[in-house]
Amino acid sequence: MKRLLLCTMFVAALLLIAYHPVYPTKKLGPAAAAAIRKGKTTRYQVKALLGTPQFVERQVPLRRTPETESLPAKYLASEQWTYWTYSRHGSATAKPGVKPARFFIVVFFDAQGTVLDCETELED
Repeated sequence: MKRLLLCTMFVAALLLIAYHPVYPTKKLGPAAAAAIRKGKTTRYQVKALLGTPQFVERQVPLRRTPETESLPAKYLASEQWTYWTYSRHGSATAKPGVKPARFFIVVFFDAQGTVLDCETELED
């Protein structure tokens, strides 16, 4: 009985974590990403520019050493915010079989809350 209850609680927790509604973001696009400056823009400024991120990932960053300086920001970041939006051609009035395009912005922050890097991707 305890095992069933624990399994049920685990599945419920997993579903709550996996379900993340997509909130509309402010001004999400290439121009917004271009306004984010490495080493200058802060978490508060990114939130004011893009709104609440759809996904936040926190991690323990690798320590900076001469060997790690050349690593991508995703390994040196203590926090990563991800934003995405779908194009309009994925709406109910779209042609059958046409998949919506998605635009992603991923922002990497250091422990002080300053942007380490910002990546964008258009997925058709």
